[in-house]
Amino acid sequence: AAAALEMAEWQSARAYASQALGADETNTRARLRRVRALLELDGDDVLDQVSEDVVRIKIDGETLGCDTVCRLRALIAAAER
Repeated sequence: AAAALEMAEWQSARAYASQALGADETNTRARLRRVRALLELDGDDVLDQVSEDVVRIKIDGETLGCDTVCRLRALIAAAER
């Protein structure tokens, strides 16, 4: 997932991160990578999945980077329009 993010292959990054989470749902790095990939994708399911992942990240005691938070806010603002 990390390599796919570096190459801006958002669908692949999402798939790899989801696969990693299927094997270990407590994998915070995979969850963060999926959030980053989802923020680059469009679609009706993106906001719901990002919300679920952010809640889980917070429950696990982790934090989001400033860039991720800014993109998340933009996604929420666009969804509200």
